[in-house]
Order: sequence, then structure tokens, then C-alpha cells
Amino acid sequence: MPATSASCGGSCGTGAGVAGHGPAVRKVLWLSWITGEGPLGLLAGIQANGMSLVGWALGSVIEGLASVIVIWRFTGNRRLSETSERRTQKAVAVSSGCCRPTSRWRRCAATCS
Repeated sequence: MPATSASCGGSCGTGAGVAGHGPAVRKVLWLSWITGEGPLGLLAGIQANGMSLVGWALGSVIEGLASVIVIWRFTGNRRLSETSERRTQKAVAVSSGCCRPTSRWRRCAATCS
């Protein structure tokens, strides 16, 4: 059944929803998605005994970690902090280094499947 003005409180098609709530809500929703897709994919891959799905999920966990690092860096008093910049660079380097084993995992999974 299509939404009408009466059924959605008059806000249908007016840009209400996530876009109407501002950047903070969008950040939280994006971070929730990125954080949740990795563990859910990992669980599904283990249950299905799918090496490719497990490899993808591990990469997704690393991507989520990098997102958390960047959001942490650009919030609060850390925006202008040199110490925070160095910590962020080190953390991103570590998370990027974690991608190499997961790409090997994916190649192995594709070969073994």
C-alpha cells in the first residue's frame, strides 16, 4: 500500500527521515552498519562453512576499525591535536597492514572452493 500524507504524518516525500536529522545521526547509522556487517558476515560464514564469506567478513571488520579510527580522530578536542594525528596514523597503518592477510585468505578460499 503506498504511503499517503495521512499515513505518514504529512512528512512523506519532504526529505524527512535520516537526511532530515543531521550529520550526527547519519554518522551513527553508518558506523552501526560498518560495525555490524563484519561480525554478522563472520558468523554467517562460520555457520555456512564458507571460507570466502569469512574472508570478506574479516576485511569488513578491518574496514569498520578504520572508520572508527577516522571518526575518533575528527571529533572532540582531537581535531587540532598533533598527538592524535600521530596516533591515528599509527592505528591506520596497523589496520591497513591487517588487510594483507585477509586478501591472502580470500585468494586461498577462492582456490580451495
